[in-house]
Amino acid sequence: MLVGNDVVDLHDPESRPGALHARFDARVFTSVELEALSVSAPASASWHELRWTLWAAKESAYKVAKKLDPAVRFLPRDFVVRSIAQGRAVVMHEAGSFEVQLDRTDE
Repeated sequence: MLVGNDVVDLHDPESRPGALHARFDARVFTSVELEALSVSAPASASWHELRWTLWAAKESAYKVAKKLDPAVRFLPRDFVVRSIAQGRAVVMHEAGSFEVQLDRTDE
């Protein structure tokens, strides 16, 4: 079984909204993902969590795609999060479709 994982510490000062470059979201997220983010107010808890959930899903899918094809590069906008529901995300890429399990703790 192939496994890719990513851990994001939501309490890390570097993950805070003001700590990122102003163009981070535009560089990382597709227009559909940006639309989903725009539903929540920037810097709200739900926006902050969704932003990093999308990022972690993309990173996890990339790690599996890279194992399947060593030529795959991590271009975040090429990894498209199609859905997030019930602790799972579906991430699409030209290398395939990846189902990602999402786990969150308060630690």
